[in-house]
Amino acid sequence: MARHWAPLESLNKPGTLSASQGVGLGIAVSTTAPPRWWNDSGMSRTQGFTSWLKTHAKDQSAIGDLARDVAADPDWPSRRQLRGQREYLEERGAIPAAVETLERAWELYEARQEG
Repeated sequence: MARHWAPLESLNKPGTLSASQGVGLGIAVSTTAPPRWWNDSGMSRTQGFTSWLKTHAKDQSAIGDLARDVAADPDWPSRRQLRGQREYLEERGAIPAAVETLERAWELYEARQEG
């Protein structure tokens, strides 16, 4: 079950611990999922690269093109890191721009993970 710190006002609301359960210092530990605004980037901290990339499938950009290609490829190595995915593209004769787009997408993904 997901846990996050909740403000004092959430005490005694469904899904949170009450003050009588030993929570002090003006915070409660919530047992509900964090609200959507918790991470304004639209992705969870644990979302994998391929899942993140597929969220860009409607983008009219090189990353959007890559996302659509990845979504349509049943053999895409989603569990591999950048190196394995780059090798996959190169083994299949991808043009250099596709490999560069993959690398740029990974940079954006990693920046979101850090932010």
